[in-house]
Parts: sequence; C-alpha cells; structure tokens
Amino acid sequence: MVLKIAKMKSFSFLFGLIALIIIVCDILGIGLANLILNINPILRWLFLHHYHTLIVNEELQLKEPSSFLIHYNFVGYLIHFICFLLFGMLIDLIYSKLLFSKVSRT
Repeated sequence: MVLKIAKMKSFSFLFGLIALIIIVCDILGIGLANLILNINPILRWLFLHHYHTLIVNEELQLKEPSSFLIHYNFVGYLIHFICFLLFGMLIDLIYSKLLFSKVSRT
C-alpha cells in the first residue's frame, strides 16, 4: 500500500523539486533557468498582458534595461512552483487512471 501511494505521488514530487531547482538557479543568476521560467505559459501570459508588475522585480529590472533576463519576484516564483506542482499532479492523476484501468481489466 505504501509503495502504491509513493508511486502515485512521484510525478508531483519530481515536478515540485524541479521547480525549486529552477527557482534557486534563477536566483543565483543562471540564465538557462530564466529561459525555462519564460516558457511557463501562465507567467508568460501575465507578463504580456500588463500584469508584469505582479511578477517582476521592477527595481532589478530597471538596473538592466537591455537585458533579456526577466527578474521575477516572490509571486512569480510562487506561480511557477504552483504551475509545476499542478502539472505533476495532473500527470499523477492520468497515470493512476491508466494504471487502475489496466488493473480492473485483468
């Protein structure tokens, strides 16, 4: 029973861990992490639809006006973490439905 629960929660845990690693790398200034953050559709939508004041650290952004990097604040990182966590939970749900449908057929 414990193994089944651990297996079912593995994608949400992994995606949450990956999101935290991306956030820490972005805070440390690694450019690749910022590119991965920019791929997030929710953050991208908020940035393009004039809600960037909610997710961007304006003070740091003004120091580098010509930079491609976007300096996110805590809210932006929180949105990114929640999106990754929800995506992992969705994969867990789909995986568990497929697994349970295989078990019920046999």
